[in-house]
Amino acid sequence: MFTRFRAFVFDAALVYECLTSVPFNPAVAARFLKYYNDTLSFQSTVSDLKDPPSTYQQPSVDLLCGLQTLQDAVNSDSFANQYEFEAALQLLLLNAHDDHLFLDAGILSVFSFGSPFDIVSLSVDGVEAPKVYIATDVFESNAFASFEPSAISSINGQSATTYLETFAAGNVAGSLDPHTDWNRLMFSFAQDIQGFFNVFGGLTPFYPGETITVELENGTTITERNLGVYWSQGPTGPLETGGDFYNFFVLGFLPASFDPSAEFADPTVTDSSPTVTAAPEVVTPSPLSWNSPAYPEKPDVAQPDLGIFGGGVISGYFLNSSSVSVLSIPSFDVFGDALSTAQTTVREFIKRTQEAGLQKVVIDLQQNRGGQVLLAVDTFKQFFPNIQPFGGSRMRAHRATNVMGEAMTDFFNQLPATDPDYATLSTVEWVATTRIDAETNSNFTSWSQFFGPIVSGDDAFTKTQRFNLSSEVFVDNLVDNEGNFSIISTPNQAATPPWVPEDIIIMAPAVQPAPSSSR
Repeated sequence: MFTRFRAFVFDAALVYECLTSVPFNPAVAARFLKYYNDTLSFQSTVSDLKDPPSTYQQPSVDLLCGLQTLQDAVNSDSFANQYEFEAALQLLLLNAHDDHLFLDAGILSVFSFGSPFDIVSLSVDGVEAPKVYIATDVFESNAFASFEPSAISSINGQSATTYLETFAAGNVAGSLDPHTDWNRLMFSFAQDIQGFFNVFGGLTPFYPGETITVELENGTTITERNLGVYWSQGPTGPLETGGDFYNFFVLGFLPASFDPSAEFADPTVTDSSPTVTAAPEVVTPSPLSWNSPAYPEKPDVAQPDLGIFGGGVISGYFLNSSSVSVLSIPSFDVFGDALSTAQTTVREFIKRTQEAGLQKVVIDLQQNRGGQVLLAVDTFKQFFPNIQPFGGSRMRAHRATNVMGEAMTDFFNQLPATDPDYATLSTVEWVATTRIDAETNSNFTSWSQFFGPIVSGDDAFTKTQRFNLSSEVFVDNLVDNEGNFSIISTPNQAATPPWVPEDIIIMAPAVQPAPSSSR
């Protein structure tokens, strides 16, 4: 259907049967919950999520109390298998609606579910209320040009809207706005070009049932089997029982029968026939393109190696008839040489857009889940070279924070700059003296100066810190860089932005972290 990445697709019921056969070990679960309770004590939004402001659009959640409830369930032998335990834990974390709070562990970290078809929500004319359609129906109709596809009226006996709103509330993580939850169920070309599933089509964390039945407005009823997705972990050896699953995916133990020589064998074939060398095929390189119907065939500006299996993600398009140019940045998650070429591609886009005389710019960040923070900062500075973006953050200040920070900062301060650990630790958040005090715009001189704490509501927080962008050691190590990426550390007050803010539109991503007074 569409390009998928690292995923093996099976029947959902079969995957669910395997997952529910994985035994549950209460002792291991109890130890993990104790550890994770300590981990969540560092979460800066714990108190805010428990008692959010009136403007918060999602239900409140008490994370630490929720962990205790899970522990009580473990003590009372309430979980029949490992899947039930992990599903309850993941649902608790999902209710935090924070993309930066996630647990990548256990059997649910490598298995997910999905519908056998993608869906889209759209308005026929941009005026009427949108309806939900099967995505392939819309694509095959050439966007309603060839025929008018029928919208979905119900799913599993419920109205499409009711079903999907409930589905989104129970399966989508990291969204502040329920409307964003809804959007993340839908097929998106900006997501597809990166090789990712949407939540409804393959990233459903919990078993949705054996089948899905949809009824269209024209009376057609479709029933199909749901999908189970396995995200490959590489060679695992033969996992034949629920115990094998537990040992490998929960505890990280390979089965006793695992034979690495067989898993990684590269057998040779003896052939006495003479070797015939064929003439090399002449391949004409194709222009950089996403090869997607949602994007023009040939970008006006493109990052080298543009594509799912390349390193490039940024492309630009000139809509000359409307005096608009579009800069597409579906991700900041780039590394190595692609980090510097992303920077230069943005620069080239600005230069060529100005040369073309285009007056307005759309910065398309749809489905951008973040990545290299400094690449985002650099992109902002290229559009607004006279402004220093604020990038402040602070920690939840409790005893464990203080102990770790004091020890790490004191150790770092004693290291010579030539020590390999100096560069490695320079970006660690527990080292305060490489960060800038947002109040004074100077580096903190000690951990205690940064720690504070500052009381806010029921919590205490450290002072606000910012990155020291004038430190080459800090910048290079924050982006795991070897000198091919640099960032302007201070704004050029005399510089003129290429466009005024009123002439720039940002299409925001559908993923947002949870808000808090501590961020």
